[in-house]
Amino acid sequence: MTFKPPAQQPDFSSLFTSLAQTKAKQNDEAMFQTIKLLIEWISQFQQIVVKKLKDDEDTIAGLPSGASGFGPPGADGNDGEDGSIGPPGPAGAASTIAGPTGAQGNSGPPGIDGFDSEYNEPYVFPGPKGDTGTSGAAGARGADGPPGLDGYCECEPYIIPGPVGLTGATGATGATGPAGSSGPMGMDGEDGQDSFIPGPQGVAGSASAGSFALTNFTQDLGAGDSAGNFDITGLAGLTVDKNVLVVQTAQKIASKGDARDEFEMNPILTTGYVVDAATIRVYWNCDDIVVGIYAFAYMVSG
Repeated sequence: MTFKPPAQQPDFSSLFTSLAQTKAKQNDEAMFQTIKLLIEWISQFQQIVVKKLKDDEDTIAGLPSGASGFGPPGADGNDGEDGSIGPPGPAGAASTIAGPTGAQGNSGPPGIDGFDSEYNEPYVFPGPKGDTGTSGAAGARGADGPPGLDGYCECEPYIIPGPVGLTGATGATGATGPAGSSGPMGMDGEDGQDSFIPGPQGVAGSASAGSFALTNFTQDLGAGDSAGNFDITGLAGLTVDKNVLVVQTAQKIASKGDARDEFEMNPILTTGYVVDAATIRVYWNCDDIVVGIYAFAYMVSG
């Protein structure tokens, strides 16, 4: 007789397909491997059970047939291994028939008595608030009070004021009052920041003929500086500490192609004084770096 496996054997191949279509392997590798191993074990267990049934049927088919009878009952076999938990069954349909009403529970024990009130009376739960009663009738008008006291006045009873009178003529100017005392001396303010923007060249003062004479000269101011000093030497008859007027001029500068416009590019401020009878010291300053020779003129104060 050919062995037929029991009907309605579950097919676990669809579980492998469903697991492969999920993102469990990418999201949680450990969980994916665990579920896969469980499906494999269930499939192996199914194969073991079916093979055992086939082996038992083959054993029974190979026994010799004899007279029918009842032999003594055999010893109880060992308990089989616990089967694996099957998948949860589908949820049952919701019942529309109400269940029977439960029996009424027993009465609970009586509650503990509450504390007595401050007036030594048993505590009573207040009842619900009653409805608002209808408004009572208006009371009778009270009697008039005594007349008030008269207001205070030093002259005559209160009279409604008349219209404002015309403005009077302006009075004469009052005498000047005495000068007030001097206030305390104010605090000195902070010095302002020094400005590096040079002011315009001052206008030369007027002088009588022959009394104002500038001496032209040129001076090499080097390269890479914006301030410094130099001496005019080889002079004679000068008075020590006299102020010296030194100005930048528009005279031709031979070393710069007879240029006259150096003032437009590098305006230079200058001043000087007499060091000794033969020497004038000149101090100069410029906003930019100067290079080379520049034209100047000087005059010693009288």
